Amino acid sequence: MSDQRVFDMELVKVESLEKAVKTPFYQTDSTGGSVWVIKPGQILPKHYHHHSDDIW
Repeated sequence: MSDQRVFDMELVKVESLEKAVKTPFYQTDSTGGSVWVIKPGQILPKHYHHHSDDIW
């Protein structure tokens, strides 16, 4: 991962015609960032994380 603070999502994102794709692009001791690409007709199943927060 990187100490970078500004990211170009066009360079970060990963796309798939078959399924939604989550791509982590930074991680620190206290936080992390990921980008989801979810195309029409694709789904992200309902879920939650017991020990973290998701911000959408």
